[in-house]
Amino acid sequence: MGVFIYPRPGTVVYIVILGLFRHKGIVSDRWWNGKPTVIANTPRLGVAELQWDVFANGQMVRIDGYPSKLPPFAVLFRARRLIGTQYSLGSFNCEHFVNYCHGLRPDSPQVVAAVGAAIVVGLFMLAA
Repeated sequence: MGVFIYPRPGTVVYIVILGLFRHKGIVSDRWWNGKPTVIANTPRLGVAELQWDVFANGQMVRIDGYPSKLPPFAVLFRARRLIGTQYSLGSFNCEHFVNYCHGLRPDSPQVVAAVGAAIVVGLFMLAA
């Protein structure tokens, strides 16, 4: 078994929830018990800095990438400035959070896809 090398600070990581959704966070420059912490926006805590294993919640943590040209210190500054901010599925979820921290448009393709699917199912049910 090889040595796992953790992603650099500012990298976006995620876990898969219910086989459908990606819960995203940002790798921190702080470490706890030999693993980096992850800054994430969760429904229960809002934006918080979590231990790696708490973020993982028993799932494999996957790397989503580094979506911007901002330096890690700027991404982490933007993330930490939001600690304590409340989660909102439609307007400030984990995707909005990581995009904002990277200086990107704070949107959520997963929410747009889910709403679109719900509309299609609703229209199908109305037509039936």
